[in-house]
Amino acid sequence: MGTAALEHLNQALDELNTLDLDHTPDAELTELTVGLARCRCPLLAATTHAVSVWDQRGAYRCDGSKAAWARLSREGNLSANEARTIVRRAKALRSMPGAHEALSNGDISASHIDLLATTISNDVRAAAYAGDEPWLLDQCRTMRYTEVKQVVQYWCQRVDPDGCEHAGRDLLDDTTMTAVETLDGCVHLRGMLDPVGGAIFREALRRIEHDLYEHDQRTKTKRSDTARRAAALVEMAIRASTSTGGRRPEPLVNIVAGVDTMSRLCELSTGAVVDPTLVVPYLTSSHVQAFVFDDAKHVLGISPQRTFRGWLRRAIQVRDRHCTHPAGCDIPWDQCDVDHIIPDSQGGPTSQDNGRLRCHAHNRDHTLRNRTPHNDDPP
Repeated sequence: MGTAALEHLNQALDELNTLDLDHTPDAELTELTVGLARCRCPLLAATTHAVSVWDQRGAYRCDGSKAAWARLSREGNLSANEARTIVRRAKALRSMPGAHEALSNGDISASHIDLLATTISNDVRAAAYAGDEPWLLDQCRTMRYTEVKQVVQYWCQRVDPDGCEHAGRDLLDDTTMTAVETLDGCVHLRGMLDPVGGAIFREALRRIEHDLYEHDQRTKTKRSDTARRAAALVEMAIRASTSTGGRRPEPLVNIVAGVDTMSRLCELSTGAVVDPTLVVPYLTSSHVQAFVFDDAKHVLGISPQRTFRGWLRRAIQVRDRHCTHPAGCDIPWDQCDVDHIIPDSQGGPTSQDNGRLRCHAHNRDHTLRNRTPHNDDPP
């Protein structure tokens, strides 16, 4: 039975691979592309189910193989990491029956499986997951992946606060940085930063890298992204060594914290959910700005300024979290413009109600700005 089903699948794949897509209408091409992407999930579910039974039964040992992943890698022409990932997912899905069904139906993806697998990393979370699996899967079906990731992280904070706190302390203890001079005089960098320190570093590096990018555009300088990033790191050191007192620097990281029922809510401007203990060493730093919210959303007063600045800008960033274009853009708040919903030229106020986050492309490129999932024609 399995062999016949596999033969039918191969025939269907052969047919798909011979389609003339160059002359396929856009609507049909879109339907085919999205449909094929969703078909990967049921195929993955069938694969992991077969691997799970194959592994449990030990059928892979018939040729002397010591591990299921080793034979899968060899005979499936996969890398060792790919084969290990497939076997790991198969083992995780044994404890996640609802997730396996959702994957079979194409409701969730492999990324969701890997994310949910982290929730059963210890006995406390595994016991809680058994009862909360339907709710977690419902979030996976109805929310974007970046939002689901936050939901899962907050869920871990709720059901296993002690484990998350211990993990947070371990992250602080595991930070490292080495700068070794090579034989030819170059410096090789290697390190690991905790989530808060890493967010501060990445944001500072991103800002300087953007400055260098604009300089390269003006001067028509050509260099790779990695070369520009290395130059940004050097520029960061130069600015640090030559800076003098005066104006307080703009915060590099925003921390959103909750009160009362959401007391364990702690999130960086990058969207990363962290244990509150990780934030403590940075609270006196000028590079950190904190927002404490209750369940209500307070509307700020109208600003007389034309542009969104200061606390008004920060409040909109904290509220929206990412680009709000209806196409479903996930560009994070620290890489977005704050845009007027009703343009300033039409009398639109500079207020929280009239502000929204839009990434540079969806704000400045009018061919993209005015497109929506229900409007396929450019303006």
